[in-house]
Amino acid sequence: GKSTLMNILAGVHQPDFGEITLGGRTHTGFTGAHAAQHAGVGIVFQERSLFGPLTVAENIFAGRQPVTRWGMVDRRQLHAAAAAVLARVAPDVSPEAKVADLSPAQQQMVEIAKALSLDAKVMIFDEPTAALTEAETERLFTVIRELQARGTGIVYISHRFEEIFGIADRVTVLKDGAWQGTTPVAETNTDDLIRRMVGRD
Repeated sequence: GKSTLMNILAGVHQPDFGEITLGGRTHTGFTGAHAAQHAGVGIVFQERSLFGPLTVAENIFAGRQPVTRWGMVDRRQLHAAAAAVLARVAPDVSPEAKVADLSPAQQQMVEIAKALSLDAKVMIFDEPTAALTEAETERLFTVIRELQARGTGIVYISHRFEEIFGIADRVTVLKDGAWQGTTPVAETNTDDLIRRMVGRD
């Protein structure tokens, strides 16, 4: 259920019913990814959506590259903007590197940089640490805490309890697509969450 829900929030799928309230505005759904981005939603998908033959910078700003007054892609500005966002999550990755030449973990960090470049009001992370090292995971958590401090809403999906108890304020459990409750993290524990996830002790 969680992947379907995130795809609805990202404008990939249309909801059958219900509403999305974001920043005081109510939506019946988003007509596509650009509409969701315009409303302030950024997402890091579990399955990477990068183009291997393109550079890191071209992937981060795909479809919204800075252009010169003649309508050509402004490569200098593109690389500078990509370097700025990469410095937050993947300082060892060059904006000019081909994505196909990167490791799976580096590609995941590029995916995260791509979402960060949107400067979204709500950032969705769908199990983002699956391919990351411990150091890369800690760097990601630092970025998430910075976003929280700036007032960005974070939706963080994970089956790793240590991550939930390490960075979350509230936890929601979905089981077979149905809501099982939302609880402040300080008022729950691993046994309680497992009980909600599987329906028994």
